Amino acid sequence: MKLIAYLNFEGCANEAINFYKDIFDAQITYMMKYGDAPDLPDFLKGAEHSDKILHSCLKFDGNELFISDSVDGSYKRGNNISLTLNFDDISDQKIIFDQLAKNGEIIMPLDNMFWGSKFGSVIDQYGIYWSLDCELQ
Repeated sequence: MKLIAYLNFEGCANEAINFYKDIFDAQITYMMKYGDAPDLPDFLKGAEHSDKILHSCLKFDGNELFISDSVDGSYKRGNNISLTLNFDDISDQKIIFDQLAKNGEIIMPLDNMFWGSKFGSVIDQYGIYWSLDCELQ
């Protein structure tokens, strides 16, 4: 399992990506805009979101930093960081997901996603937002 910080912004993720890229001498290893993603829920589709960043990854010194634009109205300054757990094993992912969800709130149940992973998200009983991702083989 690997822990990754995920930063969310309200429309300025592309600017933030380049800011952190320069500071950390990082490489942009992945970037997808909302307009380029298949199978999004209707509330995430539309011209107003098409140039916003759905997901990106910066890599530097063995670290990864995920960055995106929040377009669902949930962005609040100071509440724009979540933690992502990347798993190698789906059964481990399920165990941790269930433990984090106990007395918390499931935001997105674990399910197969278009990017080739099983993914889910939960807010734990202490208010921490967790995303759990396991690449499918």
